[in-house]
Amino acid sequence: MKVQNYLLNSSKKVHRNSLSKALFRTILIVAVLMLALDSVSASLLKQAVIVDYLKETSMTESINLSLSNNTDANFSLTLPDKAYNIVVNGKKFSNNTLKIPLSCAQCEIGISYSLDNIVKKVNNQFSFYRTLHFPKVPEQQTYLIHLPVGHSINITDEASPSIVPKPTEIFTDGENIIIGWKEKNPESPSQYLVVYYNTESFESLSYIIKNDLSHTSVVIINILLLIIGLVAGFFVNKAIAKRLQKKAPKEPAKQFIVPASLLSPDEKIVVDFLKKKDAKKNPVNQKEIGKELNWSKSKVSAVLSNLYYKKIIDREKFGRNYKVKLVKDVA
Repeated sequence: MKVQNYLLNSSKKVHRNSLSKALFRTILIVAVLMLALDSVSASLLKQAVIVDYLKETSMTESINLSLSNNTDANFSLTLPDKAYNIVVNGKKFSNNTLKIPLSCAQCEIGISYSLDNIVKKVNNQFSFYRTLHFPKVPEQQTYLIHLPVGHSINITDEASPSIVPKPTEIFTDGENIIIGWKEKNPESPSQYLVVYYNTESFESLSYIIKNDLSHTSVVIINILLLIIGLVAGFFVNKAIAKRLQKKAPKEPAKQFIVPASLLSPDEKIVVDFLKKKDAKKNPVNQKEIGKELNWSKSKVSAVLSNLYYKKIIDREKFGRNYKVKLVKDVA
């Protein structure tokens, strides 16, 4: 009996020792993994610059990534489905799941590809939706969208914004309108929406006929109302007319002076032009600005969009064009 008890106790001790050794090995493995993860996290995605060139329904995207303190052997990134013409650091890839080998501490990665059916079109309106997601959140992210030549954004409908989220800047290179966001430690994934339209189609024959007819109708109605007003004026009591004339005019809205240093050279040219035309009292036709300055429609639209966002001008739809009014002084 004593021998059996001894053997049983010995067996229990051996089992406890085995458990202790297994537990120690597990703790050691976890510690090694944690050290490995710490070394990986030392790799920082310092900057991500994404540039989209939009076409009728497709796009070409260029991505430039900057890594610092890199200790990873590879950088993995999954591009959207059906991406083609994929080029990474000058080399062609056929798979949208990228595993880019790295052998550098400070690394630069350049990626470009094309994608079809990315832009949705309804009549004359186009909508572009994009979600950006990287394996690591960049410290600085710059995203630029180049609209196709002859296309612009609609900034007059505040109830349905054309750009979400609000961009950091809107400018032009002389042909394309460019919309940009510059963000530090952006949310991941980042989502962007741009709604724009084809300004060239507004010059089609059907559009011109339609708007010319509507404009003619407005003119006729205004003439009739004017005649009715003149006839009715003969029957208006003189005393009432005098009281109306004595009514004090509404106090004009306060004008704020905007520093000229906040404007780009192109914006200053447009503001000077509007001042010469006395556009505070007599709004100027948008087409006249492009004709006088010898600018393209896209450039005029982009510069006016910037001035509208800065609340220096106001634009009102007039037929198939806009009337531009100067609402703030610039000095």
